[in-house]
Amino acid sequence: MKRSFFSLILVMLCASFVSAESAQVNLRWSKSPGAMRFVFESDKETIRKARVFHSQVLVKVEFQSDFDLSADRKPPDIDVSQKGRNLFMTIKGLKDLKVFRLDGPDRLVLDLIVEELKAPEEEPVEQEAPAELKNRVVVIDPGHGGYNSGLIGDKYKEKDVTLAIAKSLRYSAKEAGASVFLTRWSDKYVSLDERITNTFERGPALFISLHLSSSPDFVIYYSDVDTDVPKADKYTLSFVQRGYVTKSSKLARNMASVIKSKFKRGVRIRKANLPVLSSVGAPAILIELPDGRFFDYDSANRYSLVEALLKGLDL
Repeated sequence: MKRSFFSLILVMLCASFVSAESAQVNLRWSKSPGAMRFVFESDKETIRKARVFHSQVLVKVEFQSDFDLSADRKPPDIDVSQKGRNLFMTIKGLKDLKVFRLDGPDRLVLDLIVEELKAPEEEPVEQEAPAELKNRVVVIDPGHGGYNSGLIGDKYKEKDVTLAIAKSLRYSAKEAGASVFLTRWSDKYVSLDERITNTFERGPALFISLHLSSSPDFVIYYSDVDTDVPKADKYTLSFVQRGYVTKSSKLARNMASVIKSKFKRGVRIRKANLPVLSSVGAPAILIELPDGRFFDYDSANRYSLVEALLKGLDL
């Protein structure tokens, strides 16, 4: 009896040890004009429980346990990164994704429809949002563009970082039911006057402008528009924000709280008389994201950043 008992304990310990080991996941891929296929091969349980999400150019594969990834070769022009149990891939030109599973051996297959990104001549037509949020309009302002690159690092330009994040945030906000517009859709210079005019014409319920700072911290600005102005100027576009400063301050604090919780980084809130904010007739903030020297804008961090921004907007 004792012998059987100790044998049972030994079996349980061995099972516990095996379950604690990381799953081995092998990645293979192939590419053809307009399409890519990713094949993840592992044990049945790992493949069966894996979940796939995608947002704009980001694809997230969530496994149920820690895993070791191996690949015979690295996919070209695709940023692949691992964070805990999640695998993130940035795939430019992603249009559609289909997921299915095969056995013998067990495989998770991702079929992607891709195209080369082209600068649109006209702003894409917005899809109608769900009825309960169809009147909620958000304008996202990706800083810089074209010859105005903003901050430049060894592996990044501010104009590219802000546009990539703005597009992903737009996709996620639309999934949440909002009507979302960008002040620029491609690597194109857009003047401050154009940004202000386009934003005013949209009549947003929320406005967020994205930039990079030269520090490792997040810096969030809301308007310091002068409320003591001549009567003749009170209703000009430059002072539209006057009636929304309190709500903009609340939005800035809410965003700061979410970012602090998500990234455990310093977040500073500042008031500034910025034309891009003072001309918005809605809660409006400008966020300076950390400099690329101090923050890795890989797929995983961009995915987390978009999640935080969406939550901070409280859509």
